[in-house]
Amino acid sequence: MSVPQFINMVVATLAVKLKKVGGLDEFVELDEPPYALNFLWLFFASPGWVSLDHLLDKVLRGKYAAELGARVPT
Repeated sequence: MSVPQFINMVVATLAVKLKKVGGLDEFVELDEPPYALNFLWLFFASPGWVSLDHLLDKVLRGKYAAELGARVPT
């Protein structure tokens, strides 16, 4: 999900905001590049065990493992 968001932010920055930028100092002050870098970082780093998905998976597997039997891999 982060790759499309990264591409979207890069295109938005290049198409709209970059026309108004006169130098590096103005580019650094834009809001979009930090967001784009954040999406790129999420693509490579991913939250892993601190994510909400991991927490829900752990809780729900423990809760429903007995009902589902051996069909749930651990």
